[in-house]
Amino acid sequence: MESQASLFSRPRVQSLFDEARAGDIVFCRVTDGSDAHAQCALWLAARGRAAEWFARAPRQALGSPDAVVLNLIGGVPDEGEAIVTTREMFPQAILIVLSTHAWPQRAADAALHPDVRVTPREFAFTDREVEVIGERLGVTTTQHQRASLLGASAGIAGIVLAALDAAARSGTLGEAEVQAGCIAAFTPLLTARVDFPYRRAAWEAGVATAHLGPLSTAALDAVWDRGDNALSYRYTLADAGALIESAPGVHSYVPGFQKAMASLTNVIDDADNRAAVSEAVGRLASQGRFADAVQVGALSPATRARFLARHWRDALCLPSASAREALRDAVRRLPDPRLMLALVRALIDPVQHEFDNRVSSAQVREAEALLARIETTAGLEPEDAAIVVTMRATVDRIDGHPEKGLARLRALESVRPARADGATVRFHIGLMHLELGEATAALENFDAARSEALAAGDDNVALLAEELSLVAMHVQLPSQFSTWPAIPRTALTGSSLPLAAALDTVDVPALRRLLANPADYSASGMTALSVLEATLRARAYTVLGLGHSALGELDLLEAGLYRGLPTASLRRWVLLSRAEALLMLRHAADVLEILDDVAFSEFGTPHAVLHRAHALALLGGGEEAATLLRDLLPQVRGRSVRFTIRAQVTLHRALLESGDEEGANAALVDALHKAAQTGLILPFFRHGRAWVARILDAAVPFTRDPAVGRLVRSMHETLRDLGGSGDTVTLTPRERDVLDLIAGTGTIAQIAETLGVTQNTIKSQLRGLYRKLGAASRDDAVLAARAAGLLG
Repeated sequence: MESQASLFSRPRVQSLFDEARAGDIVFCRVTDGSDAHAQCALWLAARGRAAEWFARAPRQALGSPDAVVLNLIGGVPDEGEAIVTTREMFPQAILIVLSTHAWPQRAADAALHPDVRVTPREFAFTDREVEVIGERLGVTTTQHQRASLLGASAGIAGIVLAALDAAARSGTLGEAEVQAGCIAAFTPLLTARVDFPYRRAAWEAGVATAHLGPLSTAALDAVWDRGDNALSYRYTLADAGALIESAPGVHSYVPGFQKAMASLTNVIDDADNRAAVSEAVGRLASQGRFADAVQVGALSPATRARFLARHWRDALCLPSASAREALRDAVRRLPDPRLMLALVRALIDPVQHEFDNRVSSAQVREAEALLARIETTAGLEPEDAAIVVTMRATVDRIDGHPEKGLARLRALESVRPARADGATVRFHIGLMHLELGEATAALENFDAARSEALAAGDDNVALLAEELSLVAMHVQLPSQFSTWPAIPRTALTGSSLPLAAALDTVDVPALRRLLANPADYSASGMTALSVLEATLRARAYTVLGLGHSALGELDLLEAGLYRGLPTASLRRWVLLSRAEALLMLRHAADVLEILDDVAFSEFGTPHAVLHRAHALALLGGGEEAATLLRDLLPQVRGRSVRFTIRAQVTLHRALLESGDEEGANAALVDALHKAAQTGLILPFFRHGRAWVARILDAAVPFTRDPAVGRLVRSMHETLRDLGGSGDTVTLTPRERDVLDLIAGTGTIAQIAETLGVTQNTIKSQLRGLYRKLGAASRDDAVLAARAAGLLG
C-alpha cells in the first residue's frame, strides 16, 4: 500500500537496527501491513549503507553490499534454506530478514541465529507517532481518537497510515476513517491466496478466525492447526496484539482487524477447507467441546450438517438461539429427520441450553411443521419416538392444552425410552403437571427426572428439575415455602429467583434494580413460569408501596398471555396476588369480592383466609377477622414460620381495630420473637410501610430483648431504604405540625416553645415521626417526608 503517510520516517523503529554490525543478522518478525520494508529502506538510506534487496530467494549481486534485505513475507517453501543460502553468499553483509513467521529451524540447525530481533509489537505505532504524523498531514487528533485508532488496529502500520490518509482527506479521525484505513490496508492482501500459495493455510486460518468471531482456546487451536506456517503466523498476530484474549479463555481480533478481514474476504469452501474443517470438528468433538465443534463447523456448512445429524442429541448443549441458527441451516442442506427433531427441540424444548421460556407462535408453528415432516421421512431409530411424542406434547402444552400433552406422555409409560431420554420424558411430565396446578405430581416427576439425569450424567436436566422443583413447592405450599436461592441455575426462570431472594430479605435496592427491567409475557413458553414472575414482581411492587404498579403488572400478564390462564390453579394464584395489591391500596371491598369468586369456594387456602381477615380488619370487622385468624393459626403453626408471622401481624392489626390492645400486643410479641429467631421481616412489610412504622412504635417496650432489638433496627434500616416508595404515611395533626417545623432551621427548644409544649414532648413526637417515615435523623425524616409527598 502506498500512501502519503507511508513516506514518513519513524526514528524509534529505525533505531532498533542500529545495533547491527557487519556480518550480523537482523530478524524482523512482522504482520501483514507492517511498514518494516519502508522503515528498513529509510534506515539504510539514512546510514548511507548500500543494500541488495531480494524477495523470497537470493541471487548473485554485482558488488559487495553493506546490507542484504531478504523479504520472506510472501512465503517460500523453505524459509530456512533461503536464509542459509543468503548468508553463505553474503557472509560479511548485515543480513536483514523480514518474515511473518518464527525463526526457522533449518537456519538454527546451520548455527545461524539472529543478532538483533525486532518483534511485531516494536513495529506497532505509538500514541506519539500517530500524533506527529497526523500533524504533518494537517490532522489534529485527540488522545481519545488516537487510542481508538490504536485499539482498533493494534498499531499495525498499514492500518494506521491508511486511516491517517483518510483523515487527511476528510479533516477528522473518526470511526469511518479508522474502518476505511483497515479496508485500505487489507485490500492488497487479497492476492495472498493466489500469489503466495505457501501462505495459503495461514491466510485461510486467519480469514476463518475473522468470520467465526470470539473463539475459545481449544477452538482457536483447532482452526489454526493447518501446519507449521499457520501456527507460526498465529503467534505473530498474537505477539503483535492483533489477536488478543478478549476475555479469559476467549480469543478474537482487535475490532478494526476483525471487521476488515471479515468484510473483504470469504471462506473458500473447497475440498481443502472441508478436510481441514472436518478434522478440526472431529478433534473438538473428541475433547467433548461440542459447542466449539459446531462453531468451527460453520466454516463448511455441509460438513457441519453431517456432523449435527450424527450428534443430534448433543445439540441440546448449544445455546437455544445459536442452535436454531445452525440447525435451520443444516436442515436446508440435509433433510435428515434427526436434524429436524433437534431443531424442534431448539425451538420449543425447555431442556435446550439457555432456553428462556420465550416461545413465539411462529416458533410453535415451525415446530409443528417439522414434526409433520418427520412422520414422512425415514431415518429415526425406534427409541427416538419418545422424543417425537414429547415434543408433540410440548406443543399441546404451549397451545394451552397441558391435559392433552399429559395424556400423550402417559401413553409412553408402556414404551421404554432410550436411556438418554428417560430423564427428559420425566421432566416434561412434571411440566405438564405443574401447568395443570398439580404440584405434588410435578414434584414427584421432577425428583425422578433429577435422579435419572444424575445417573445418566445429564447435568442440564438435573439442574432444570431441581429449579422447577422449587417452583412446584411454591405453587403447592406457598405458605410453607422457605427461602429461594439468589441465583437462578438456568435461564428458564429468568429473574424470578433473584427477585424472590430479594423479597425474602426485603433488599430494597435489589428489588428496584430488578423491577427496572420490564418483563415480557407476550411469548410465554410455560404459563406457570410467567405467572411466577408476574406475581413475584407484583409482590415486590406491593412491598415497595406501589400498589397500582402491582395491579398493572398483573394486567400486563393477562394481556400478554393470548392463550389465557389454562387452569383454575393458575387463575387462583393471580387472583390472590391481585387481592394483595388491592389490600395495599386499602380497597378491602374489592378484595372480598375477589375472595367470594367461585375459584375460592372450593379451596379454603390459607392465603385466601388471611386476605379475607386483612380486608375485614380494614373495613372495621376486627372481631370477625380475629376469629378467622385464631382458627387459621393452629393450621399453619409449625408448618411455616413465615406464614405464622404474617398471620400474627394481621391478628395484631385486627385486635387493635376491635379495641383489644392487650391481645394485639401479645400477637405482636409472638410475631417479633419468631421473626427475631429467623430474621424474616418480609411478613411485616406485606402490610405496607405506614403499618410497619406503627408496629415499630408499638415494639419499643419489647426491644429490651437483644434479638428483638436487632430485628427492629433491621426493620428501621429497611424503612429508610423505602423512603422514596409510594406508600401512604398517616400522620396525626400534631405530627404534621412538628414535621413542618423540623423542615425549617428551628431547634428543639424553639419548636417546643412555638407549640407550647416541653422539649421532652417534642422529642417523643419526633421518635414516633421517625419510625413512621423510616428515618434515623431529622434530615432523613425531612427527605423521606418530601419523597412521600408530605412536604412541598
